Amino acid sequence: MTCNVNIHLTKTVNCSKATLKQVFLCDETLNTFFPYKITNLISRKTPQNLPTVGDLRLVSTLGISFVERITESSDSKICYEIVGRFVLKCHRGEITLNQKQNHTQIDYVISCQSPWFVPSVFVRWLIARDIKKGLDKLRKHYA
Repeated sequence: MTCNVNIHLTKTVNCSKATLKQVFLCDETLNTFFPYKITNLISRKTPQNLPTVGDLRLVSTLGISFVERITESSDSKICYEIVGRFVLKCHRGEITLNQKQNHTQIDYVISCQSPWFVPSVFVRWLIARDIKKGLDKLRKHYA
């Protein structure tokens, strides 16, 4: 038995969506803002030297590691999913970037299923805490 977990966070950052897209796709900058260590496993980088659809990245946090696959990458949206055997099932993330004049609104949506032995409220709190901290760091950096 699993429990559905849905998280939706929004943050406005004073920079272009192109800059934010680069932050979310570039391992080095993403590692700066979010509490994860990310390493490209399979990459067919674009001319801008960014990962693209189908690329795999190893993500490590809290002593666990999992593989993330980029499923969509456009000027205003980045989507990913966790692949393989992982405690959270059907984990998908969608980052939408909406530029408005000199700032960009980030809408970060995550959905997954927690196993019966891990309370969904804990999973929601843990994921939301880490993403919120990262978005807050981004906002402060580009203030």
